[in-house]
Amino acid sequence: MYLLRRHYGSDVVLMSHRGIASTIDVMRCTSPTSNPVFDPFAGHKNVMHAFESLCSVLRESSLGLPLEIEAVEPLAPVLRYSELFPPMPHPFLGRSISSSIKVAGALVFDPILCQVKLRSSSKWPSDLKAISAAKAAMLLKLVEGIEKYGDQEFDGLFAVDTAHAYLGYRGYCFKLMIASDAEINLLRRLARPSPSSLDLLRHLTQKHVIASRHHSLIHAVHTLHPSAGSVVRVARHWADSHLLSGHLSTELIELLVAKVYCDSSVFVEPPGSVPAGFSRFLQLLETFDWKR
Repeated sequence: MYLLRRHYGSDVVLMSHRGIASTIDVMRCTSPTSNPVFDPFAGHKNVMHAFESLCSVLRESSLGLPLEIEAVEPLAPVLRYSELFPPMPHPFLGRSISSSIKVAGALVFDPILCQVKLRSSSKWPSDLKAISAAKAAMLLKLVEGIEKYGDQEFDGLFAVDTAHAYLGYRGYCFKLMIASDAEINLLRRLARPSPSSLDLLRHLTQKHVIASRHHSLIHAVHTLHPSAGSVVRVARHWADSHLLSGHLSTELIELLVAKVYCDSSVFVEPPGSVPAGFSRFLQLLETFDWKR
């Protein structure tokens, strides 16, 4: 309790162990100036606000790219209320929305994955290696444009590899990749694709197309049913505690919870609370015909 008050400046801290939801929401600050680290819902909302602001900057600013940015699509679980421990803003990753008090130490979390979609154009090369090199050049040009843009909300180390760009914005680390329809269309038009080409097509389709559709579906379910996101987080905690996280991925758990809330074949109302949703999730795991 002393450490919480010393480093986060909160005088009122509530700890709860009253039900299933307390496994993921144990502590909450009731002070008006409390840090959002104690409230996972507020943590998810803060990340989403930072992402929406980043989208506006990327789409509306002139960053020197040869092709216009059509959309910036979220892919990370934290952008659909599914992250078990949503990250808190780091004071050295841009001007964050958190308190100005800087505490020594490091915060470790996965970068927030997003994909940048560029407008369709005939300027894309007709060779797979050339398209891959063009995407890497686009990422480098994007980072250079952001650095020249000079916004104080961008800070930290900018890094670019062959497939991703990493940047700090409003206290969070974002991981950007470019989705190219030309690359997928080229693979689909191959008359006699090799096994490696088929594997690459499946990989790109999963990474750019299916992942985007999955995020849109799950985000819609969590928006329609507010308790669904918490059920996913409880289910992830349950899978981790039973050493099943290697068998039940986050995406699989999200789909199972979505079935619990949207299954039209079950003549009952969707769960109205986190305990009810988690109980239905366990029942689905038990009764589902996994062999088929």
